Amino acid sequence: MKSGCLHPLILSCIVTVLVPWSTQALSVRIADTTAEAGASAITVSIEVDNALGIAGGDLTLIYDAAALTAKRVATGSLAAASGLTVIGNTAGVGQVKIAMAGAIGLRSASGVLTTIAFDVSANAIPGTYSLELTRATFFNEQARTISVRHIASGTFTVASKARRGVEVKIENVSGNLGDTGIEVSITVEDGTGLAGADLTLTYEASVLTAKEVTPGSLAAASGFMFTGNTAGPGLVKIAMAGATGIPSGGGALAIVIFDVKADAAPGAYSLNLTRAIFRNERAQSLSVQPATGLFTILDAPTSTAIIGMVLYNGSPLSDYTDKTPSFWAR
Repeated sequence: MKSGCLHPLILSCIVTVLVPWSTQALSVRIADTTAEAGASAITVSIEVDNALGIAGGDLTLIYDAAALTAKRVATGSLAAASGLTVIGNTAGVGQVKIAMAGAIGLRSASGVLTTIAFDVSANAIPGTYSLELTRATFFNEQARTISVRHIASGTFTVASKARRGVEVKIENVSGNLGDTGIEVSITVEDGTGLAGADLTLTYEASVLTAKEVTPGSLAAASGFMFTGNTAGPGLVKIAMAGATGIPSGGGALAIVIFDVKADAAPGAYSLNLTRAIFRNERAQSLSVQPATGLFTILDAPTSTAIIGMVLYNGSPLSDYTDKTPSFWAR
């Protein structure tokens, strides 16, 4: 028997037995996806390339549970065509586990292996969130490991809902000369996502005096920190901020309390927002549609003297003290 190196055929068999099937350049990627806040059943695909022969695998995907919720896992077209059974577990918060197995390996090299359906939180902050595979293990028909050469994370982008902008309104009010404590509300039609604001309101200081600013019902219910400054003549400055954005709906952000000067000239006076900046939780600016309000000062009421007498049965009536409503209704 000759000594030295082994016969090439024998050496090839030994290598085949001992070394995992890792020569193929198997790659796995998560498809990027975009959806608006509040969207449901948004499909995210897990795709493979150079996957010929895969007969089983285990995957673990992690995601941001503050913005997304994984609802279910489905078999992708590539796995279905080869008869692979796919089982998913979405019970873990921010985590999806997937197992798959088949009697024979994949017959095609590339395609969608599995899909995950996500719901997007209605309160999700617009932005881009990572989808990452922390585990990706694959086997062939002989239960031998197939090495993964490349794993590409995906992204789930939560897009801002299309909106015309935060619509701001200033309440129209009226008052008489010398009136005090008249409230003017500054409201938004839809404050969804709003987490802060800087406002400057101007008014005619010759007829009005801003005395105080208080949080409106919407700002108070949202837990906003709130400050108001009425020190400048004809000027009211308001700032507010919260840890989270308004979940949904509109209402009053601020109440400005005015006194009417006793010598004011009657008429309609403008209340203008010369500054209106709104931000979301990420300090990103929101577009604004401000409006102008009116404060109408009414003419002083006048009294009219009626000269004459009241007749009852043809005779002047001088005593009214004991007359009942039914008497006057005659």
